[in-house]
Amino acid sequence: MIGVGMVLLLGVLFLVSCGEALEENYLEPAKLSKDAEGLVSVMGLPKEWIFQYRVADETRITLRADYYEGGKQTISYAPAFSGNIEGEGLLVLDYEDGEFFLGVADDGGHQSIQTTLGDPESMGSLKHSFEERITLESGTYPLAAVVMSRDGSIQSQGIADQEAIDFSIKNNDYMVVFTLEVHP
Repeated sequence: MIGVGMVLLLGVLFLVSCGEALEENYLEPAKLSKDAEGLVSVMGLPKEWIFQYRVADETRITLRADYYEGGKQTISYAPAFSGNIEGEGLLVLDYEDGEFFLGVADDGGHQSIQTTLGDPESMGSLKHSFEERITLESGTYPLAAVVMSRDGSIQSQGIADQEAIDFSIKNNDYMVVFTLEVHP
């Protein structure tokens, strides 16, 4: 889990990771340099949960984490940095031992939220995230999910679409879903 003090390193990740700017709004798994990958490894962060984004002026994005227990949503967090986030940057997600982390690092600095849910007594967990670039239009995009079960018998269909997420929510004891909402 990322410590609050380690968030300062996100700015370094941004500087060594962001590449060419495209004309479209997009989100993709970050292409990290070797130095950045080493830093991520030291931080204990899954590199699959670091995403590079680009959004045009006036685009409003909200990064959210929803926690499900017994098939029902019990907690939803939308950090204070949700709003008009312009240009390029990184979205950083993490979940471990009942705590989740949401962060944004861009050329204006970094912002984050870290919250404890209370560790469910789960016997296993399975993490997912998407693997390709997506073009951001108005809508909701699942970014990553953690599936957990009390007895370790986890059932999942990934996070490719809402149907797969609904399957995992219904068939497992606990789930955390990280979602990006885009409002151009």
